[in-house]
Amino acid sequence: MNRLQKLLVVLAVLSVIAGINSGSYYRELKKKKKGQPELAKMATASPGGGMKPLTSIDPVGSDAALVKIDAFVEPGNHCHLQTIQVLKEAAKVLPAKIHVKFYSTGSPEGAKAAEKAKIGCATGLVINGKKEFDVRRGGKPSKVSFHGPLNMMPPDSLPLVLSQELRNAYGSHLNSQELAKVTAVIKKEMATSGGMGPGGPEGKAGGKMGPGPGHAHEHEQPKPDPIPPYLKTKAPSGKSV
Repeated sequence: MNRLQKLLVVLAVLSVIAGINSGSYYRELKKKKKGQPELAKMATASPGGGMKPLTSIDPVGSDAALVKIDAFVEPGNHCHLQTIQVLKEAAKVLPAKIHVKFYSTGSPEGAKAAEKAKIGCATGLVINGKKEFDVRRGGKPSKVSFHGPLNMMPPDSLPLVLSQELRNAYGSHLNSQELAKVTAVIKKEMATSGGMGPGGPEGKAGGKMGPGPGHAHEHEQPKPDPIPPYLKTKAPSGKSV
């Protein structure tokens, strides 16, 4: 076998190996995509990947709903993906009663809306025009303010406020089964989409709803969501809990 023949044999072998590896890679990639949760689809593509980052999210629920949530988030920020997913699923449970509108704080329009709403973080919620709520937690009065990702707050914060607002808005036209469904789906999403809520046993994801000892207020939670540059001089003076 001459030198040229040897070279051709080596190239043929390498081509076969490359084909096998490529097939295995794409099979694994297909498996991952098949089981990928919806929130992962919202993640920003890696640089140079040819995909544009998500900059907007469609609203969920009826415009006629009496409980309206304005969600200020950065769609391409992985730290906000769980908050987005939780809100979307909560609105899907009661679409006639809950409406969620998303504002991208990374866009000029969203930044302007966040400034007007006095949102002091890159992510925050306004529910029926309010940012702070008085609720009863464990039989005691407590305050809830949605500044930062939901997974940085006790996991019962959103269910407590949402249940209260739904009762106030719909009264006898709301039943306990509906409230239970909303609470259940929020708890599920907080557990399955990577949430670490301080209210669960030993602070683990998927723990019971409700704050644990020493976690009665949101302002006690570590690592607050950083304030974006356009809001640094206009952060709300109210106490975040």
